[in-house]
Amino acid sequence: MVSKQIFKKITGLRGKNAFQYSLDHADEGVISGWCLDTKDTNKHLSVQLHRDGVVVFATKADVYRGDLAEAKIGNGDHAFFIELNRLSHLNQGDLIDVYIEDTKINEANVVVNYPTPVPTQIAEKIPEEVAVVPEPAAPIEQVDHLQDYRIQIDVSAPGLIAGWIMDRARPAHRAQVECWLNEQLLESTTANRTREDLVVSKVGDESGAYAFDLQYSLAKLPDADCQLVLKVDGHRFVADGVDFALLSSAIVEAKAKQKLTRFNKLVREEISAIGEQIKHININDGLPADTVSGVINVLIERVAELTARCAVLEQALQDKNGG
Repeated sequence: MVSKQIFKKITGLRGKNAFQYSLDHADEGVISGWCLDTKDTNKHLSVQLHRDGVVVFATKADVYRGDLAEAKIGNGDHAFFIELNRLSHLNQGDLIDVYIEDTKINEANVVVNYPTPVPTQIAEKIPEEVAVVPEPAAPIEQVDHLQDYRIQIDVSAPGLIAGWIMDRARPAHRAQVECWLNEQLLESTTANRTREDLVVSKVGDESGAYAFDLQYSLAKLPDADCQLVLKVDGHRFVADGVDFALLSSAIVEAKAKQKLTRFNKLVREEISAIGEQIKHININDGLPADTVSGVINVLIERVAELTARCAVLEQALQDKNGG
């Protein structure tokens, strides 16, 4: 069950959106908690780490926790768990802030503080019943390569890198995946999405929850050839036959398709709004929803609105050109 202490940390409304959250842990090299969009409980909110006002890591709160499910916090899959020593670009002593979407949730700066082992001469004097602080795992950047990882990249295209990752030595571990362009973090996520083919193949712990879809904004890409870097648990992934280079032609084409998709969506929404407006006018006049008179009235209103907008634009252009 979720403890009373956790519920004391819950807030109702934060920032632009309504969400509940709990920052359960923010020291000893780990940041963990959960957050829930109260308007859309199927949505997984973005959790970001900021250093000096710049995003240095981002992930989704989509980890399942049984206590959240028992407390009926969504479906229970709204937790996040970030191991700071696996983020190679963070240093001991860095001051960071935790954000959910665009809202800061920590009151004081979180200090990056990796736990230090107890010196041998001190540990020998500690009674047996007192647990000795274990030596932490070395930061991933000290590892020469990802030899224990099985990594499959299925898609590498402008705006999307997808595949699956499993650490043979730690089947229960879910890898952190980051996409970088030069010194800019484009996006990050956790490889914990379930895929049926991985379940059937009995990969890792047989849960099949090792897949990821890392989507990043095309607006962050230049209209020129560029080389992306994929990091797995903080270490750069390099393999024969896998290339994260993007051609300018592919980037420009992807941006054009995205604009067309957005335009088509706006057109569909506008047509739907016009249909609803026609129906509303006819019903108010006591007529069938698809009566022609409603169509004429809406067309007159739309033409008048368009004429007014054109007049405003024309005046703005005249003012800009000095009369």
